[in-house]
Amino acid sequence: MPMRWLGGKFVIAAVLGAQGALAQPMNGCPDGQAMQAADPSGKTVVCVVIPAPVDVSGLESQIAAERTAREGMDVILQDAIDELRPTVIEGTYAFTGTQTCLNSSFGFSPDLTPLPSSDPNRAAVVSHSSAVTTGFRTFHANGTGTTQLRTRSIIAPGVFYTSSGFSGITSGGQSFPGGPAIPGGNASVVDQAANFTWRIEGNRLIIEDESAPGVFIAGNRVGWTALVTGVPPQVGVLGKDLRLISVTHEAFAVETTATISPPEVQPPQQFSTPRICARERTLRKM
Repeated sequence: MPMRWLGGKFVIAAVLGAQGALAQPMNGCPDGQAMQAADPSGKTVVCVVIPAPVDVSGLESQIAAERTAREGMDVILQDAIDELRPTVIEGTYAFTGTQTCLNSSFGFSPDLTPLPSSDPNRAAVVSHSSAVTTGFRTFHANGTGTTQLRTRSIIAPGVFYTSSGFSGITSGGQSFPGGPAIPGGNASVVDQAANFTWRIEGNRLIIEDESAPGVFIAGNRVGWTALVTGVPPQVGVLGKDLRLISVTHEAFAVETTATISPPEVQPPQQFSTPRICARERTLRKM
């Protein structure tokens, strides 16, 4: 029995010794290489060279230098564009826009509210008007220009206030002496022409219109003269290609609109009304 036991022990030890030999570590790759493949026995190993790490510090410096150079060129290019703008804007632009006005026969206080009547024989009349304007602006290289426009206006019935405190809604007068009152409000069309000056400050276009005389071609004042004075400057931000420019008033101001009778009307008549208007115009290069 001992011999068998010893024999069995010997056999077991031999088997374990064989398994230990198979589990020996395989030959590795030399420094600087990595194993890519090996056969099942581990005797044949395929090694590949590990690339050296890339030094990106120099590349980052090149990228930073390129970015700085591009930013510098952008500044130079923008300066060149700014210098060209006063000449590029020359030419004719078609425009459209809206206009809304608050009319006050006695003018306005500094806080832009209508003033009451100071005359016991005259009522203060306040009314609202809106309009659509179309036309053309021609810009000359010397900072001057001309404009032609047509304004289609609708004036709502106004409200009157007397110095005694009585108030009411305005009418259009009487159809004939002793006849019924005509409802207030009216519509009209006026053709106007005027000169203007313009300048560029930074990326802003500033337009200052001179007095704009015109003539009524539709409504209840056909043939009469229309004259607008004191229109505040219009300001617009210039786009990159200068083909589309939007302008509006930067601030409110009190302007005056006057209606003047033609020579055949005697005695001559003239009606002037202070007003505050908001306008916007979209100019398109032709």
